[in-house]
Amino acid sequence: MTIRSLEGLRGAAALLVVFYHLNLAFHYLLGVDYPALFVARNGYLAVDLFFVLSGFVINRAYRKTIDGSPELFRFMIRRFGRIWPLHIATTIILVIGTVTLGIDSIPAPSVSIALVTMTQGFNLFSHNVGTRASWSAADEFYTYLLFGVLCLFLSSRKRQSLFVLFAAVGYAIAIRSSVANECLTHGHCFDLTFRYGWARCIAGFFIGALCSDRLPPSAAQRFSTAIFQIPVFTISVGLIVATSLIPWLAFAAPLIFLALVVSLSEDAGPVARLFQLRAFQYLGKISYSLYLVHAMLTGFLVLFSPQLHSIRGPMLVGLIFIFMSILIADVLSRCIEMPFRSIFRKVADRASIKRPKSAAQNRRPSPAQEP
Repeated sequence: MTIRSLEGLRGAAALLVVFYHLNLAFHYLLGVDYPALFVARNGYLAVDLFFVLSGFVINRAYRKTIDGSPELFRFMIRRFGRIWPLHIATTIILVIGTVTLGIDSIPAPSVSIALVTMTQGFNLFSHNVGTRASWSAADEFYTYLLFGVLCLFLSSRKRQSLFVLFAAVGYAIAIRSSVANECLTHGHCFDLTFRYGWARCIAGFFIGALCSDRLPPSAAQRFSTAIFQIPVFTISVGLIVATSLIPWLAFAAPLIFLALVVSLSEDAGPVARLFQLRAFQYLGKISYSLYLVHAMLTGFLVLFSPQLHSIRGPMLVGLIFIFMSILIADVLSRCIEMPFRSIFRKVADRASIKRPKSAAQNRRPSPAQEP
């Protein structure tokens, strides 16, 4: 069964990242932040929310079903079909568009190989390649693989110990890299992408996975009450805003967001009802498409730089950017993401159909349960 409030939370996070990259583009083109997007200045932290949310949901859905190599193979086919087709589609559109308009050149063979194999986030380049956002989807795919291998070869107790280890090591590497980049003085702590974004991904994912493994239903029900839910939501929003003034607060993001995810996991409470609204449910449905599409479109914002210097230019360009991001995301979600997701599900099911079903296989999650 789908946890609708977490679906809506994912949609809200995707929209925050859209605002964040729009503000970055305006800063690059205008030389200053756009005041209307002040709240989104630290929207990059929404990516950490994605990682924690993914670990929480994936572990809850698959921790008892990966009991053999066929199930691991099936799991990875489904994950590949979830991430790769849309990643490649948006990358191709970006390359064709920027090359045709003379904004960029054809990627080098090494870059192309990295994009196809989704390894562009492994410290291979000195700059971001592909869209601004695809690094995180790529890192998440290999984190899924690591998770699946741990589920296959380790008992629940040993697996939890390694979840703690990976979360701690990823956290430590991400913090060290951020501090080395002088984030304590220049801001944007934890804003790691193509360099050490993989450490950030591992930390958030396994923090979420560990909690969903250890959280008893009774505790989740207590956390879904207004007395816990409203303060956690307020602190989460406050964290995103306050990080501009106190950069090191960003290091607390995965833990704060974990508390928010837990508070919504029972689909009850006032904040849960907020994210169950139709608008957030729609954004959640297209969240992955929106995440990649808007990052693709930022490559074309330079074409609007002359209009940005008028009084109403940034507002008009921003509204067009957001509208086009949602529109194209909807189209690609319907035409690429969902069809290919369905195709790869069928391929995964056929790959394991000859193996007799075990009790764990009978507990396979429905498509609606997967992020």
